[in-house]
Amino acid sequence: MTKYCGICHRELDKEDDPLSGDCGGDCWGCIGEIEADSGFEPSLEMVRQEFRDGYRNNWIPAPTFSYEIIGDIHKSSEIRLRIKLVRPLGEPWPNETVELKVYLRNLSTHEEVEITNTLVTTNLDGVIQHDFKYKSHSVEQELWFHIKRGSEIWAYPIR
Repeated sequence: MTKYCGICHRELDKEDDPLSGDCGGDCWGCIGEIEADSGFEPSLEMVRQEFRDGYRNNWIPAPTFSYEIIGDIHKSSEIRLRIKLVRPLGEPWPNETVELKVYLRNLSTHEEVEITNTLVTTNLDGVIQHDFKYKSHSVEQELWFHIKRGSEIWAYPIR
């Protein structure tokens, strides 16, 4: 009986497809990217090798980020968001333009209230720094941002 990935529906355990390994019902192609995007170093190294070997031609690594809250997040404040983009083999990605959206997400309805939505470009080190003003929100809302890069979108909470 043929089994398929629960995420992308790739046939599992095909001899001629190194990304089809069965990882508990999902393929290594999907699980490897998820683990690499979460920063799990062994998976990131393996996914980079698979990129070098030509098995992941369209793979784009997830951005890394940090933020600094200037003031009290429960009152009006400013947030400095730093995002780093790298190429598949780990070197910085300079002069890359991506969409940055910052928004409040309602925890029960998942509705979003946009704070900012803009195109931003990395510096020579592959870094974007984006400062924005922020006012207090209700306990039923969380502050999030997302980066859209090509066809990929990564979303992260700011807590």
